[in-house]
Amino acid sequence: MTENALKPYVIGLDLGGTNSVFGIVDARGEIKATTAIKTGGYDDVNDYVKAAVEALQPIIDTVGGIDKIKAMGIGAPNGNYYSGTIEFAPNLAWAHDGVVPLAKLFSDALGGLPVALTNDANAAALGEMTYGAARGMKNFIDVTLGTGVGSGIVIDGKMVYGCDGFAGELGHVVMVRGEEGRLCGCGRKGCLEAYCSATGVARTAREFLEKSDEPSLLRDMKPEDIVAHIEGDPKVGIVPVDPGMTNINYNASSVDQLIGLNTENSEINEGMIRFDIIFYVRMKDGLAQVIINIEIQKDEPTQYFLLNRAIFYVSRMVSSQKGRDFVHQNYNDMKRVFSIWLCMNMPSNSMSYVHLTKEDILEHYNWNGHLDLLNIVLLGIGRELPPQEEQYELHRLIGTLLSAELTVTQKLAIIETEYHIPLSVELEEGVNDMCNLGEGIEERAIEKTKKEVILDMYQNGCNLELIATVTKKNISEIEEIINNSIVSLH
Repeated sequence: MTENALKPYVIGLDLGGTNSVFGIVDARGEIKATTAIKTGGYDDVNDYVKAAVEALQPIIDTVGGIDKIKAMGIGAPNGNYYSGTIEFAPNLAWAHDGVVPLAKLFSDALGGLPVALTNDANAAALGEMTYGAARGMKNFIDVTLGTGVGSGIVIDGKMVYGCDGFAGELGHVVMVRGEEGRLCGCGRKGCLEAYCSATGVARTAREFLEKSDEPSLLRDMKPEDIVAHIEGDPKVGIVPVDPGMTNINYNASSVDQLIGLNTENSEINEGMIRFDIIFYVRMKDGLAQVIINIEIQKDEPTQYFLLNRAIFYVSRMVSSQKGRDFVHQNYNDMKRVFSIWLCMNMPSNSMSYVHLTKEDILEHYNWNGHLDLLNIVLLGIGRELPPQEEQYELHRLIGTLLSAELTVTQKLAIIETEYHIPLSVELEEGVNDMCNLGEGIEERAIEKTKKEVILDMYQNGCNLELIATVTKKNISEIEEIINNSIVSLH
Protein backbone atom coordinates (compact mmCIF):
# COMPACT_ATOMS: atom_id res chain seq x y z
CA MET A 1 0.00 0.00 0.00
CA THR A 2 1.42 3.39 -1.04
CA GLU A 3 1.95 6.30 1.32
CA ASN A 4 -0.79 8.27 -0.44
CA ALA A 5 -3.23 5.39 0.10
CA LEU A 6 -2.44 5.55 3.80
CA LYS A 7 -3.30 9.26 3.76
CA PRO A 8 -6.78 9.21 2.19
CA TYR A 9 -8.09 12.53 3.57
CA VAL A 10 -7.59 16.27 3.27
CA ILE A 11 -8.73 19.14 5.48
CA GLY A 12 -10.74 21.95 3.95
CA LEU A 13 -11.34 25.36 5.53
CA ASP A 14 -14.04 27.74 4.29
CA LEU A 15 -12.97 30.95 6.01
CA GLY A 16 -15.75 33.55 6.00
CA GLY A 17 -16.06 36.89 7.67
CA THR A 18 -18.59 35.44 10.15
CA ASN A 19 -17.90 31.68 10.36
CA SER A 20 -14.97 29.36 9.72
CA VAL A 21 -16.10 25.89 8.65
CA PHE A 22 -13.70 22.92 8.59
CA GLY A 23 -14.27 19.62 6.84
CA ILE A 24 -12.32 16.39 6.39
CA VAL A 25 -12.89 15.08 2.87
CA ASP A 26 -11.88 11.95 0.97
CA ALA A 27 -10.76 11.68 -2.67
CA ARG A 28 -14.33 11.40 -3.92
CA GLY A 29 -15.33 14.65 -2.27
CA GLU A 30 -17.33 12.95 0.49
CA ILE A 31 -17.28 14.86 3.78
CA LYS A 32 -16.33 12.56 6.65
CA ALA A 33 -16.48 15.04 9.53
CA THR A 34 -16.87 18.78 10.05
CA THR A 35 -16.64 21.40 12.74
CA ALA A 36 -16.75 25.20 12.92
CA ILE A 37 -15.70 28.24 14.92
CA LYS A 38 -16.64 31.90 14.76
CA THR A 39 -14.17 33.91 12.69
CA GLY A 40 -14.84 37.04 14.73
CA GLY A 41 -13.69 37.43 18.29
CA TYR A 42 -9.99 37.08 17.51
CA ASP A 43 -7.90 40.22 17.19
CA ASP A 44 -4.69 38.28 16.65
CA VAL A 45 -4.24 35.70 13.90
CA ASN A 46 -2.22 33.43 16.19
CA ASP A 47 -5.17 33.18 18.58
CA TYR A 48 -7.42 32.34 15.63
CA VAL A 49 -5.10 29.58 14.37
CA LYS A 50 -4.78 28.14 17.88
CA ALA A 51 -8.58 28.02 18.31
CA ALA A 52 -8.98 26.50 14.85
CA VAL A 53 -6.47 23.70 15.50
CA GLU A 54 -8.12 22.94 18.86
CA ALA A 55 -11.49 22.63 17.10
CA LEU A 56 -9.94 20.46 14.38
CA GLN A 57 -8.32 17.92 16.69
CA PRO A 58 -11.49 15.92 17.58
CA ILE A 59 -12.51 15.43 13.94
CA ILE A 60 -8.93 14.58 12.95
CA ASP A 61 -9.03 11.88 15.62
CA THR A 62 -12.28 10.47 14.18
CA VAL A 63 -10.54 9.60 10.89
CA GLY A 64 -7.47 8.05 12.50
CA GLY A 65 -5.25 11.00 13.39
CA ILE A 66 -3.02 13.44 11.56
CA ASP A 67 -1.16 10.57 9.84
CA LYS A 68 -4.29 10.00 7.71
CA ILE A 69 -4.30 13.62 6.48
CA LYS A 70 -2.49 14.32 3.21
CA ALA A 71 -2.84 18.12 3.06
CA MET A 72 -5.04 21.11 3.90
CA GLY A 73 -6.73 23.59 1.60
CA ILE A 74 -8.02 27.03 2.62
CA GLY A 75 -10.52 29.25 0.84
CA ALA A 76 -10.31 32.77 2.29
CA PRO A 77 -11.25 36.33 1.34
CA ASN A 78 -8.34 38.20 -0.26
CA GLY A 79 -6.40 34.95 -0.38
CA ASN A 80 -3.34 34.85 -2.63
CA TYR A 81 -2.77 31.46 -4.24
CA TYR A 82 0.83 32.27 -5.16
CA SER A 83 2.03 33.23 -1.68
CA GLY A 84 -0.45 31.47 0.65
CA THR A 85 -1.26 34.81 2.29
CA ILE A 86 -4.37 36.84 3.12
CA GLU A 87 -3.78 40.45 2.16
CA PHE A 88 -5.70 43.45 3.49
CA ALA A 89 -8.99 41.61 3.92
CA PRO A 90 -11.59 44.27 4.85
CA ASN A 91 -13.84 41.83 6.76
CA LEU A 92 -11.15 40.15 8.90
CA ALA A 93 -10.02 41.99 12.03
CA TRP A 94 -6.63 40.24 12.09
CA ALA A 95 -5.95 40.71 8.37
CA HIS A 96 -7.49 44.11 7.72
CA ASP A 97 -4.33 46.16 7.74
CA GLY A 98 -1.62 43.86 6.45
CA VAL A 99 -0.43 40.61 4.93
CA VAL A 100 -0.97 37.41 6.96
CA PRO A 101 0.91 34.18 6.02
CA LEU A 102 -2.04 32.00 7.01
CA ALA A 103 -0.99 28.90 5.05
CA LYS A 104 2.39 28.81 6.81
CA LEU A 105 0.81 29.42 10.22
CA PHE A 106 -1.55 26.46 9.79
CA SER A 107 1.23 24.27 8.40
CA ASP A 108 3.44 25.00 11.41
CA ALA A 109 0.56 24.41 13.85
CA LEU A 110 -0.25 21.04 12.21
CA GLY A 111 3.28 19.66 12.31
CA GLY A 112 4.41 20.64 8.82
CA LEU A 113 1.28 19.48 6.97
CA PRO A 114 1.23 20.86 3.38
CA VAL A 115 -1.25 23.75 3.21
CA ALA A 116 -2.52 25.57 0.11
CA LEU A 117 -4.57 28.77 0.17
CA THR A 118 -6.62 30.63 -2.39
CA ASN A 119 -9.45 33.11 -2.60
CA ASP A 120 -12.65 31.58 -1.18
CA ALA A 121 -14.57 32.21 -4.39
CA ASN A 122 -11.80 30.52 -6.39
CA ALA A 123 -12.00 27.52 -4.06
CA ALA A 124 -15.78 27.39 -4.54
CA ALA A 125 -15.35 27.48 -8.32
CA LEU A 126 -12.80 24.65 -8.22
CA GLY A 127 -15.18 22.62 -6.04
CA GLU A 128 -18.08 23.14 -8.43
CA MET A 129 -15.89 22.24 -11.40
CA THR A 130 -14.64 19.05 -9.74
CA TYR A 131 -17.70 17.78 -7.86
CA GLY A 132 -20.64 20.13 -8.41
CA ALA A 133 -22.80 22.04 -10.85
CA ALA A 134 -19.90 23.02 -13.16
CA ARG A 135 -18.62 19.50 -13.86
CA GLY A 136 -17.72 19.28 -17.52
CA MET A 137 -17.69 23.07 -17.99
CA LYS A 138 -14.54 24.82 -19.17
CA ASN A 139 -15.75 28.42 -19.05
CA PHE A 140 -17.85 29.82 -16.19
CA ILE A 141 -17.95 32.31 -13.30
CA ASP A 142 -18.85 31.29 -9.74
CA VAL A 143 -20.26 34.17 -7.64
CA THR A 144 -20.26 33.87 -3.83
CA LEU A 145 -22.41 35.94 -1.46
CA GLY A 146 -21.77 36.18 2.28
CA THR A 147 -20.13 38.77 4.47
CA GLY A 148 -18.57 39.93 1.20
CA VAL A 149 -19.02 39.32 -2.54
CA GLY A 150 -16.52 37.23 -4.46
CA SER A 151 -16.13 35.47 -7.78
CA GLY A 152 -14.05 32.67 -9.26
CA ILE A 153 -13.37 32.79 -13.00
CA VAL A 154 -12.55 29.65 -15.00
CA ILE A 155 -11.46 29.96 -18.65
CA ASP A 156 -10.59 26.94 -20.78
CA GLY A 157 -10.74 24.72 -17.70
CA LYS A 158 -8.15 26.78 -15.79
CA MET A 159 -8.62 29.07 -12.80
CA VAL A 160 -7.76 32.69 -13.55
CA TYR A 161 -5.51 34.07 -10.80
CA GLY A 162 -4.04 37.02 -12.64
CA CYS A 163 -0.49 38.32 -12.35
CA ASP A 164 -0.80 39.08 -8.63
CA GLY A 165 -3.19 36.31 -7.56
CA PHE A 166 -6.21 38.59 -7.10
CA ALA A 167 -8.09 38.34 -10.39
CA GLY A 168 -11.84 38.08 -9.98
CA GLU A 169 -12.45 40.39 -6.99
CA LEU A 170 -15.94 41.16 -8.26
CA GLY A 171 -17.06 42.57 -4.90
CA HIS A 172 -14.82 45.61 -5.29
CA VAL A 173 -16.00 46.63 -8.73
CA VAL A 174 -17.48 50.13 -8.35
CA MET A 175 -21.19 50.19 -9.20
CA VAL A 176 -22.13 53.62 -7.73
CA ARG A 177 -19.69 56.42 -8.53
CA GLY A 178 -19.26 59.65 -6.65
CA GLU A 179 -19.75 60.72 -3.07
CA GLU A 180 -23.24 59.19 -2.89
CA GLY A 181 -21.75 55.70 -3.09
CA ARG A 182 -21.66 53.64 0.10
CA LEU A 183 -18.37 53.33 1.96
CA CYS A 184 -16.97 49.83 1.53
CA GLY A 185 -14.79 47.97 4.02
CA CYS A 186 -11.91 48.27 1.57
CA GLY A 187 -11.95 52.06 1.99
CA ARG A 188 -13.48 52.96 -1.40
CA LYS A 189 -17.04 54.03 -2.13
CA GLY A 190 -19.71 52.41 -4.24
CA CYS A 191 -18.34 48.85 -4.36
CA LEU A 192 -20.73 46.04 -5.30
CA GLU A 193 -19.97 44.41 -1.94
CA ALA A 194 -21.37 47.42 -0.08
CA TYR A 195 -24.79 46.69 -1.62
CA CYS A 196 -25.06 42.98 -2.45
CA SER A 197 -23.30 41.22 0.44
CA ALA A 198 -25.08 40.12 3.61
CA THR A 199 -23.86 43.26 5.36
CA GLY A 200 -24.98 45.34 2.37
CA VAL A 201 -28.47 43.84 2.41
CA ALA A 202 -28.65 44.48 6.17
CA ARG A 203 -27.68 48.12 5.58
CA THR A 204 -30.36 48.43 2.92
CA ALA A 205 -32.90 47.09 5.39
CA ARG A 206 -31.84 49.61 8.05
CA GLU A 207 -32.03 52.50 5.56
CA PHE A 208 -35.51 51.41 4.55
CA LEU A 209 -36.61 51.33 8.18
CA GLU A 210 -35.25 54.83 8.75
CA LYS A 211 -37.34 56.17 5.86
CA SER A 212 -40.48 54.24 6.80
CA ASP A 213 -42.72 53.98 9.86
CA GLU A 214 -44.04 50.54 8.92
CA PRO A 215 -43.90 47.96 11.75
CA SER A 216 -41.10 45.42 11.37
CA LEU A 217 -39.30 42.81 13.51
CA LEU A 218 -36.06 44.14 12.05
CA ARG A 219 -36.32 47.34 14.14
CA ASP A 220 -35.35 45.49 17.32
CA MET A 221 -32.47 43.56 15.73
CA LYS A 222 -28.83 44.48 15.88
CA PRO A 223 -27.10 44.84 12.49
CA GLU A 224 -24.80 41.91 13.26
CA ASP A 225 -27.84 39.76 14.02
CA ILE A 226 -29.38 40.62 10.67
CA VAL A 227 -26.15 39.65 8.94
CA ALA A 228 -25.96 36.35 10.79
CA HIS A 229 -29.55 35.59 9.81
CA ILE A 230 -28.90 36.27 6.14
CA GLU A 231 -25.66 34.36 5.97
CA GLY A 232 -26.78 31.56 8.25
CA ASP A 233 -24.77 29.24 10.44
CA PRO A 234 -23.03 26.30 8.85
CA LYS A 235 -24.44 22.82 8.87
CA VAL A 236 -21.87 20.72 10.60
CA GLY A 237 -21.12 17.03 10.14
CA ILE A 238 -22.75 14.05 8.46
CA VAL A 239 -25.01 11.75 10.43
CA PRO A 240 -26.01 8.30 9.10
CA VAL A 241 -29.73 7.56 9.19
CA ASP A 242 -29.34 4.44 11.30
CA PRO A 243 -29.20 5.36 15.00
CA GLY A 244 -26.10 4.05 16.75
CA MET A 245 -24.00 4.30 13.61
CA THR A 246 -21.59 7.18 13.12
CA ASN A 247 -19.66 8.93 10.39
CA ILE A 248 -16.33 7.20 11.04
CA ASN A 249 -15.11 5.55 7.81
CA TYR A 250 -18.63 5.96 6.49
CA ASN A 251 -19.43 5.27 2.84
CA ALA A 252 -21.92 8.01 1.99
CA SER A 253 -22.74 6.52 -1.39
CA SER A 254 -24.23 3.39 0.14
CA VAL A 255 -27.17 4.88 2.08
CA ASP A 256 -29.05 8.13 2.61
CA GLN A 257 -27.67 10.56 5.17
CA LEU A 258 -28.88 13.39 7.33
CA ILE A 259 -26.98 16.64 7.60
CA GLY A 260 -26.33 17.83 11.14
CA LEU A 261 -23.62 18.30 13.73
CA ASN A 262 -20.70 15.92 13.96
CA THR A 263 -21.97 12.86 15.86
CA GLU A 264 -18.68 12.23 17.64
CA ASN A 265 -17.84 14.50 20.54
CA SER A 266 -14.47 14.13 22.23
CA GLU A 267 -13.28 16.31 25.10
CA ILE A 268 -9.87 16.14 26.81
CA ASN A 269 -10.04 13.88 29.87
CA GLU A 270 -13.77 13.37 29.32
CA GLY A 271 -13.74 10.62 26.69
CA MET A 272 -15.78 10.32 23.51
CA ILE A 273 -19.52 10.02 23.15
CA ARG A 274 -21.43 9.29 19.97
CA PHE A 275 -24.81 10.88 19.44
CA ASP A 276 -27.40 9.04 17.34
CA ILE A 277 -28.62 12.18 15.58
CA ILE A 278 -27.75 15.81 16.34
CA PHE A 279 -28.56 18.97 14.36
CA TYR A 280 -29.34 22.72 14.48
CA VAL A 281 -32.86 24.14 14.22
CA ARG A 282 -33.61 27.81 13.53
CA MET A 283 -36.78 29.01 15.25
CA LYS A 284 -39.58 30.70 13.28
CA ASP A 285 -39.96 33.68 15.58
CA GLY A 286 -36.45 35.06 15.40
CA LEU A 287 -32.79 34.32 15.15
CA ALA A 288 -32.53 31.96 18.09
CA GLN A 289 -31.18 28.51 17.37
CA VAL A 290 -31.46 25.31 19.30
CA ILE A 291 -29.37 22.17 19.08
CA ILE A 292 -31.39 18.96 19.13
CA ASN A 293 -30.10 15.47 19.88
CA ILE A 294 -32.30 12.43 19.31
CA GLU A 295 -31.48 9.08 20.88
CA ILE A 296 -33.38 5.84 20.32
CA GLN A 297 -33.24 3.02 22.87
CA LYS A 298 -34.47 -0.44 21.96
CA ASP A 299 -35.17 -1.18 25.63
CA GLU A 300 -34.74 0.68 28.88
CA PRO A 301 -31.11 0.04 30.00
CA THR A 302 -30.54 -2.03 33.12
CA GLN A 303 -26.87 -1.24 33.81
CA TYR A 304 -27.48 2.49 34.41
CA PHE A 305 -30.28 5.06 34.81
CA LEU A 306 -31.33 6.44 31.44
CA LEU A 307 -31.96 9.92 32.90
CA ASN A 308 -28.36 10.07 34.17
CA ARG A 309 -27.09 9.39 30.67
CA ALA A 310 -29.44 12.02 29.24
CA ILE A 311 -28.11 14.59 31.74
CA PHE A 312 -24.55 13.75 30.69
CA TYR A 313 -25.39 14.11 26.99
CA VAL A 314 -27.20 17.42 27.35
CA SER A 315 -24.33 18.79 29.49
CA ARG A 316 -21.80 17.77 26.85
CA MET A 317 -23.93 19.49 24.17
CA VAL A 318 -23.62 22.73 26.13
CA SER A 319 -19.93 22.53 27.06
CA SER A 320 -18.79 21.52 23.56
CA GLN A 321 -20.17 24.77 22.11
CA LYS A 322 -17.12 26.69 23.39
CA GLY A 323 -14.91 27.50 20.45
CA ARG A 324 -17.67 26.56 17.99
CA ASP A 325 -20.76 28.61 18.87
CA PHE A 326 -19.10 31.03 21.26
CA VAL A 327 -15.54 32.10 22.03
CA HIS A 328 -13.69 33.40 25.07
CA GLN A 329 -16.17 34.74 27.66
CA ASN A 330 -19.12 35.20 25.28
CA TYR A 331 -21.35 32.79 27.22
CA ASN A 332 -24.49 34.64 26.17
CA ASP A 333 -24.02 33.17 22.68
CA MET A 334 -24.70 29.64 23.91
CA LYS A 335 -27.52 27.82 22.11
CA ARG A 336 -30.38 26.03 23.85
CA VAL A 337 -29.99 22.26 23.74
CA PHE A 338 -32.63 19.54 23.67
CA SER A 339 -31.88 15.88 24.18
CA ILE A 340 -34.87 13.78 23.14
CA TRP A 341 -34.89 10.11 24.17
CA LEU A 342 -37.23 7.57 22.57
CA CYS A 343 -37.26 4.40 24.63
CA MET A 344 -39.10 1.46 23.06
CA ASN A 345 -40.74 -1.55 24.67
CA MET A 346 -41.73 0.28 27.86
CA PRO A 347 -44.48 -0.99 30.20
CA SER A 348 -46.61 2.05 29.29
CA ASN A 349 -46.60 5.24 27.22
CA SER A 350 -45.14 8.26 28.99
CA MET A 351 -43.59 11.67 28.37
CA SER A 352 -41.49 13.77 30.75
CA TYR A 353 -39.83 17.16 30.43
CA VAL A 354 -36.70 17.74 32.53
CA HIS A 355 -35.21 21.23 32.77
CA LEU A 356 -33.53 23.68 35.14
CA THR A 357 -35.54 25.54 37.78
CA LYS A 358 -34.62 28.30 40.26
CA GLU A 359 -35.55 28.27 43.96
CA ASP A 360 -34.96 31.34 46.14
CA ILE A 361 -33.61 30.18 49.51
CA LEU A 362 -32.91 33.63 51.02
CA GLU A 363 -34.80 36.59 49.57
CA HIS A 364 -35.35 37.07 45.87
CA TYR A 365 -32.73 38.25 43.41
CA ASN A 366 -33.10 38.39 39.66
CA TRP A 367 -30.00 36.52 38.49
CA ASN A 368 -29.58 37.22 34.80
CA GLY A 369 -29.28 34.15 32.64
CA HIS A 370 -31.28 31.48 30.85
CA LEU A 371 -32.70 28.56 32.77
CA ASP A 372 -33.96 27.08 29.51
CA LEU A 373 -30.48 26.22 28.16
CA LEU A 374 -30.68 22.54 29.17
CA ASN A 375 -33.72 20.51 28.17
CA ILE A 376 -34.40 16.77 28.26
CA VAL A 377 -37.51 15.12 26.81
CA LEU A 378 -38.11 11.45 27.65
CA LEU A 379 -40.67 9.51 25.61
CA GLY A 380 -41.53 6.03 26.74
CA ILE A 381 -43.13 4.04 23.90
CA GLY A 382 -45.27 1.15 25.17
CA ARG A 383 -44.96 -2.38 23.83
CA GLU A 384 -48.51 -2.20 22.50
CA LEU A 385 -49.66 0.47 20.05
CA PRO A 386 -51.67 3.02 22.09
CA PRO A 387 -55.33 3.79 21.27
CA GLN A 388 -56.26 6.43 18.72
CA GLU A 389 -56.66 9.26 21.24
CA GLU A 390 -55.32 12.84 21.17
CA GLN A 391 -53.07 12.41 24.22
CA TYR A 392 -51.37 9.42 22.58
CA GLU A 393 -51.10 10.99 19.10
CA LEU A 394 -47.29 11.36 19.14
CA HIS A 395 -46.70 8.00 20.80
CA ARG A 396 -48.97 6.25 18.30
CA LEU A 397 -47.10 7.84 15.36
CA ILE A 398 -43.65 6.95 16.71
CA GLY A 399 -44.82 3.51 17.75
CA THR A 400 -46.21 2.93 14.28
CA LEU A 401 -43.01 3.99 12.52
CA LEU A 402 -40.65 1.98 14.77
CA SER A 403 -42.86 -1.04 15.38
CA ALA A 404 -41.23 -4.38 14.63
CA GLU A 405 -44.68 -6.04 14.48
CA LEU A 406 -46.49 -3.96 11.83
CA THR A 407 -45.81 -4.43 8.12
CA VAL A 408 -44.99 -1.57 5.77
CA THR A 409 -48.55 -1.73 4.36
CA GLN A 410 -50.08 -1.51 7.85
CA LYS A 411 -47.85 1.43 8.78
CA LEU A 412 -48.67 3.35 5.60
CA ALA A 413 -52.40 2.78 6.16
CA ILE A 414 -52.23 4.28 9.67
CA ILE A 415 -50.13 7.23 8.50
CA GLU A 416 -52.51 8.05 5.64
CA THR A 417 -55.87 7.50 7.38
CA GLU A 418 -55.07 8.83 10.86
CA TYR A 419 -52.46 11.50 10.20
CA HIS A 420 -53.62 12.51 6.69
CA ILE A 421 -50.13 12.31 5.26
CA PRO A 422 -50.43 11.56 1.51
CA LEU A 423 -48.60 8.51 0.25
CA SER A 424 -45.58 8.94 -2.01
CA VAL A 425 -42.65 6.88 -3.21
CA GLU A 426 -40.33 8.75 -0.84
CA LEU A 427 -42.65 8.14 2.13
CA GLU A 428 -42.96 4.44 1.34
CA GLU A 429 -39.18 4.12 1.10
CA GLY A 430 -38.77 5.99 4.39
CA VAL A 431 -41.29 3.78 6.19
CA ASN A 432 -39.57 0.72 4.79
CA ASP A 433 -36.32 2.02 6.27
CA MET A 434 -38.11 2.48 9.60
CA CYS A 435 -39.19 -1.18 9.46
CA ASN A 436 -35.61 -2.19 8.91
CA LEU A 437 -34.54 0.04 11.78
CA GLY A 438 -36.80 -1.84 14.15
CA GLU A 439 -35.08 -5.09 13.27
CA GLY A 440 -31.43 -5.25 14.13
CA ILE A 441 -30.01 -1.77 14.73
CA GLU A 442 -27.69 -3.17 17.34
CA GLU A 443 -26.53 -6.04 15.14
CA ARG A 444 -25.64 -3.72 12.24
CA ALA A 445 -23.80 -1.33 14.54
CA ILE A 446 -21.73 -4.21 15.96
CA GLU A 447 -20.90 -5.43 12.47
CA LYS A 448 -19.87 -1.91 11.39
CA THR A 449 -17.62 -1.60 14.43
CA LYS A 450 -15.87 -4.85 13.48
CA LYS A 451 -15.20 -3.52 9.97
CA GLU A 452 -13.70 -0.32 11.44
CA VAL A 453 -11.42 -2.40 13.72
CA ILE A 454 -10.31 -4.57 10.80
CA LEU A 455 -9.40 -1.56 8.65
CA ASP A 456 -7.63 0.24 11.48
CA MET A 457 -5.56 -2.84 12.37
CA TYR A 458 -4.67 -3.46 8.72
CA GLN A 459 -3.63 0.16 8.13
CA ASN A 460 -1.43 -0.05 11.24
CA GLY A 461 0.47 -3.07 9.89
CA CYS A 462 -1.25 -5.98 11.69
CA ASN A 463 -1.24 -9.31 9.85
CA LEU A 464 -4.44 -11.09 8.83
CA GLU A 465 -4.05 -13.88 11.41
CA LEU A 466 -3.95 -11.37 14.29
CA ILE A 467 -6.92 -9.46 12.89
CA ALA A 468 -8.89 -12.74 12.60
CA THR A 469 -8.13 -13.60 16.21
CA VAL A 470 -9.28 -10.21 17.51
CA THR A 471 -12.46 -9.84 15.40
CA LYS A 472 -13.54 -13.51 15.40
CA LYS A 473 -13.81 -13.49 11.59
CA ASN A 474 -12.17 -15.81 9.07
CA ILE A 475 -9.36 -14.57 6.85
CA SER A 476 -11.41 -14.64 3.63
CA GLU A 477 -14.02 -12.29 5.18
CA ILE A 478 -11.25 -9.95 6.35
CA GLU A 479 -9.65 -9.90 2.88
CA GLU A 480 -13.02 -9.06 1.32
CA ILE A 481 -13.57 -6.11 3.73
CA ILE A 482 -10.05 -4.76 3.06
CA ASN A 483 -10.37 -5.14 -0.72
CA ASN A 484 -13.77 -3.41 -0.78
CA SER A 485 -12.34 -0.54 1.23
CA ILE A 486 -9.39 -0.10 -1.15
CA VAL A 487 -11.77 -0.12 -4.15
CA SER A 488 -14.02 2.52 -2.53
CA LEU A 489 -11.03 4.86 -2.04
CA HIS A 490 -10.28 4.75 -5.74
